[in-house]
Amino acid sequence: NTSTKEINRAIGMADGLMYYYFPEGKQQILDAVIQ
Repeated sequence: NTSTKEINRAIGMADGLMYYYFPEGKQQILDAVIQ
């Protein structure tokens, strides 16, 4: 139940940058971590 805002804050990344690298959101991030 972690928000992308919490992830960004933890790693020091701007909110908009997350969607630049992962335009499909949290599911795409999770898939990348699992791979």
